[in-house]
Amino acid sequence: MDDSRGFPDEWLRHFASFTKPSADDAVLLIVDGHGSHKELAVITYARENHVHMLSIPPHTIHKLQPLDRTFMKLFKNCYNISFSLRMRAPQLLLPI
Repeated sequence: MDDSRGFPDEWLRHFASFTKPSADDAVLLIVDGHGSHKELAVITYARENHVHMLSIPPHTIHKLQPLDRTFMKLFKNCYNISFSLRMRAPQLLLPI
């Protein structure tokens, strides 16, 4: 499953260029089960460049993402309450 430029590991090269992994300072990359993360070229590049890849099991990413379970959940709840109040009584609230 190659990207549009024909290099299946292009996204990983981009990641490595910013994280600069080394033998003394390897990085952990947590990925979902997308097919592009399982390409041989991707796995080979990761091994050769000190990027340790951990794949999240299918259908569990929504439970394992910490921001979705903490900050974003609270933000979403507050937003929904505010939106509901505004829709019920728009004249009582300040304009956005």
